Amino acid sequence: MRELSSSNPFPENATPADPGRRATPTQLLLAFFGAFVADQPQRERVHGRVIVDLLESLGISEGTTRVTLNRMVNSGLLDRRRAGRTMTYGLTPHAVDVLAEGGRRVGSAEPFHRDDTEWTLLSYSIPETRRDVRHRLRSQLLWLGFGRIRDGMWIAPGKVDLTPVLETLQVENAIAFAFAGSPVDAVSTRDIVAAAWDLDALRARHEKFIETWRLDEPAPADALAAHTAMIADWLELLRTDPRLPAKFLPADWPASRSVAVFRQATERQLPAANEALDRMIEAVEHRK
Repeated sequence: MRELSSSNPFPENATPADPGRRATPTQLLLAFFGAFVADQPQRERVHGRVIVDLLESLGISEGTTRVTLNRMVNSGLLDRRRAGRTMTYGLTPHAVDVLAEGGRRVGSAEPFHRDDTEWTLLSYSIPETRRDVRHRLRSQLLWLGFGRIRDGMWIAPGKVDLTPVLETLQVENAIAFAFAGSPVDAVSTRDIVAAAWDLDALRARHEKFIETWRLDEPAPADALAAHTAMIADWLELLRTDPRLPAKFLPADWPASRSVAVFRQATERQLPAANEALDRMIEAVEHRK
């Protein structure tokens, strides 16, 4: 789990999600490892059977889970080792860094708040023949909180480290210019915000999170599955929300309610989820 920065673990063609869409297997696994494995020495490695059983409870088939695990191993996020007749999975050093960086924002008291007033503007041109670069760049820009003003021109709140973006743009006949500074006046900035970001869709993302996870009951029956799904939804919300300055947002913006719901759901679900995971690990150990 990570702050918006250079290492984007999501697919290269990722786009801001439909409020009603389900988390992908990759997002569920990142949520699981971030919430239950990172910084947990007693769970340094997790048996594949535990992971398969967890994702099956979330509607993901065993075949899809194993394909996703293979992809995450090949991408350098997971380390796979044999333990007797079974396989175990652990985080690579790269994944540990990625998840630790994100954990700072996941645990932040105000993950959607921004104090600075600077903006970063990026203008670029990429040859039509390099659609692979276009897709990769779009994914990076969305992950970094950018919104598109028009083709080849994107803007983000804050002073953004564009090192990974500029590295992507190091291809033949590609041109890029980047600037950081303060807006000339608030009125024009509001117009830019309205053009670059779909605030109605972003509000819908927050409202969907609140609706899904605002429950009054104690921990759900399957707390491990529920908490994994909730963390995946939270990570997607953090990824989608660019943390726009409050003065450019409606007064009834729902971000603070999302934070409150996340904290309440975590308090309700996490203890029971940890207990359920320990039972699953113990049961697999006994079957070995």
